[in-house]
Amino acid sequence: MEKGMLFGLGSAFMAAILIFQNRLLARTEHTATIMFWIGLVASAGTMPMALAGWTNLTLTDALLLLTAGTFATIGMLLTVEAYRFGEVSALAAFPYARILFALTIGYFLFAEVASMRELSGAAIIIACGLLANRSRRSIGS
Repeated sequence: MEKGMLFGLGSAFMAAILIFQNRLLARTEHTATIMFWIGLVASAGTMPMALAGWTNLTLTDALLLLTAGTFATIGMLLTVEAYRFGEVSALAAFPYARILFALTIGYFLFAEVASMRELSGAAIIIACGLLANRSRRSIGS
């Protein structure tokens, strides 16, 4: 198995743990507390590699990082709140929307054109997520 695949699987596994922990913590903790711990763990986990590969930032790079960090924080805040009020099974398909955002942002910001293979894969994943959510709703009714 390639190293990239292992990183991808590890990332998916850690995301599943994060979702599970968010759901559990949302029952007893305030959103600010959960956000603090997510930020602390993420910072501690990424700091060694950030320091090892540090380079000076241009103003443009700093602004891009600030913008990305702001949107990531808002996204995580909304995710924590979603898991506080929604069912995990009902929310499971929404992370796949990231594929559409990544394809769109890649096209407009970086002039990346997705291949037919990438578009087909994205369509299959999104369709399966929507079908799973639809069948979950019909079973629950």
